[in-house]
Amino acid sequence: MITVEFMGMPKTGKTTQIDLVEDALEDRKEYKVGTVAESAMKCPLEKDGGLNHDSWCFHETTNKIMEQQLRDDLDYLLVDRGVYDRGVFSEVYNRNGGLTEEQKETQKKYMEMFTDLEDRVVAFMITPEESLSREFQEGGKVMNGDFLDVLYESYDDMISEIEDSKLKVIDGTKDILEIRDEIYEFLEQEDKIAQDKIEESAF
Repeated sequence: MITVEFMGMPKTGKTTQIDLVEDALEDRKEYKVGTVAESAMKCPLEKDGGLNHDSWCFHETTNKIMEQQLRDDLDYLLVDRGVYDRGVFSEVYNRNGGLTEEQKETQKKYMEMFTDLEDRVVAFMITPEESLSREFQEGGKVMNGDFLDVLYESYDDMISEIEDSKLKVIDGTKDILEIRDEIYEFLEQEDKIAQDKIEESAF
């Protein structure tokens, strides 16, 4: 099983792409694909960006990943905002006063121990201004621009820490089908590498 995190800025179409890539993998390769939904949307705690909320979201995500990885019938597991994304939000909450520096550093060291749960990371990036524009066009509650600025910087920092072989950065302003094919090609390439290693080990 290959586990892939979809992380990145709001309004970049991460959830939409998970659905599109899932369909592509199942239709083109006849693969069995599982998904893990974003944890923050169902957190029962007050969404204050504090330690309890942050910890609940992180553990809900990692618990679901580990549960799905126990299955022996999946080829791919697609995760909406996984381990790396939760690390970004810990940084943002620290900058906004929700987490102390000590809490953030402790969280970071703890979270780093779970990055091996994910084999690949697809990072979606658009500017804070584009996020606000898309939110406005969809008629939603307009997000805080200052928050988005900090979020963008934190994503940029996190992306620089992820090893290149594990990462695919996506320009979220592209056409959704173009993005789908770009992600599919990235995963197909990695799948071929894995298959080659299996074949080599047979000799």
